[in-house]
Order: sequence, then structure tokens, then C-alpha cells
Amino acid sequence: GKVQICCPQTQMSANIEFIAKPWFGGSYHSVKGTIEKSGTPLYNLSGSWTSKMVATPVGAGDMTKAQRVLFDKPNEPEGHAMVQPPFDEEAEAKKGVHTRAWSSVEIWEKTAAAVRANDQK
Repeated sequence: GKVQICCPQTQMSANIEFIAKPWFGGSYHSVKGTIEKSGTPLYNLSGSWTSKMVATPVGAGDMTKAQRVLFDKPNEPEGHAMVQPPFDEEAEAKKGVHTRAWSSVEIWEKTAAAVRANDQK
């Protein structure tokens, strides 16, 4: 599908198209697009959203030398999700808090544990 990201302060926008793999040939996870300022294209975007994506200046002579890497997944360190600890009902009751809001951590806790244990039954 197509996505447009706009910044009103800078008048810049990114028009990105996530491309499905065609029936014959082509590759998975392709992406293409442009970065524009006030409607004038500055960069062409290409690559894959699961591996490497580059921006090439519009009108660049030697495209490979002019490319800027936006991200390069295989060469990036793996990050870890930071989540707040599960709700502790007893600790909250001691503080005099009597309302309870379900958090996504609690709701997905059993599912996440099953995925970590490779138990997808």
C-alpha cells in the first residue's frame, strides 16, 4: 500500500509504496518512493523494508556513490522491547488505589510466554 508522511514545518514529505511480490519474479518486501520538499522530488527511495533501504538524490550521476543508507537491518544491533512491569494488584491496593486498568502487558502475557517457548498450539 501507499503511505504519505508530511511535515508542515519543513514542507517536506515522504511518499512510500510497499510493494507486494508479483506472481512471477520480483522480490518480497520491496519498497519504493520519493522524498519531496514543497512538491519538488529530492530523493528516490528503494530497497526492502526487512533488510536495506536507500535514498538516492534525484538527478545523481553515479547513483551507487550518491546513495544514502536509511537503514541496513542485517548490520544493526538487535534491540529489545522496553515494557512496563505487569500490574501488581496487591501493591496498588496498599497504596489505596482501587481502580484497575488492564494493560496490554497483562492481556498478552500468556501469548508472549507461549511464543517465547515456541508453543504455538
